[in-house]
Amino acid sequence: FFSSRRRHTRLQGDWSSDVCSSDLSSSSRLVLTAPVAGRVEDIHLVPAERVDRSEVLLTIADPDQLWIAAEVAELRLPQLNLQVGQEVIVRQPSQPSESWRGKIRFVGASVDPQTRTVPVVIDLANPDRKLRPGMFVWADLPFMNSKDALAVPNSALARHEQETFVFIEVGPRKYRSEEHTSE
Repeated sequence: FFSSRRRHTRLQGDWSSDVCSSDLSSSSRLVLTAPVAGRVEDIHLVPAERVDRSEVLLTIADPDQLWIAAEVAELRLPQLNLQVGQEVIVRQPSQPSESWRGKIRFVGASVDPQTRTVPVVIDLANPDRKLRPGMFVWADLPFMNSKDALAVPNSALARHEQETFVFIEVGPRKYRSEEHTSE
């Protein structure tokens, strides 16, 4: 049995006296005190289950502060300016008019060989609790140096032999061709 007021903990490691205490009147009653503030997100046991001291019993989380786990494609890394402490804008597709500001907490040092991505963790304040753990979000990551460029959809490109070009209107019913280059 767990006290409803005190069942907020993710308990691992030693069963020290400052983390838990037994009720001497009953050997099956244990009161757990959470080492951090938060709320119960997951319970990993059932009543009357025997547990080992190394098992995780409960998982707690602070919904007011979230970590966003982003995966950045290795091909994009040279274009991005990813530094710890840098500001990032986060958006959630089901709330398009909302945006949140977070800061980069961690940038991975190696590329995942399966996904060819680098992990980035963003620290995000969530005082209104509009975001929840597990939600999908977009993170607007900062670019290194931006430069002006004309962008056209692929359908606007014309191809002839080995050249790619676009037509630019220079007057009514007058066009000139411009060679297309991609960087």
